Amino acid sequence: MAQTTDLSRILQLQFQVGTTSKGLPKVKNHNFPHVNPAVSDDDLLAAGEAIAALFADTLHQVARVDQTLVTASSSSGSTGTAGSTNSSNGSNTGTSSSTAGA
Repeated sequence: MAQTTDLSRILQLQFQVGTTSKGLPKVKNHNFPHVNPAVSDDDLLAAGEAIAALFADTLHQVARVDQTLVTASSSSGSTGTAGSTNSSNGSNTGTSSSTAGA
């Protein structure tokens, strides 16, 4: 059975900086790494909203980006790394600032 280890957590603020030609929001991400993995979602949201108040752009959403290491179980005798996964509770994921849309 695989085992997981939390590696990092990133607070991602997504700001609407305009609209695309199709009328969808054009989003720019600002990432804040080194977030304590034990912090609650409510506290993370409150911190994100407080930081977003310092920006001129409109906050589109607050996302949490988690990176988790997945390894083989030690009971099988193998401790090799199987890889890592990224997950987010927001719709845009990633670990670098980028502008979404056309």
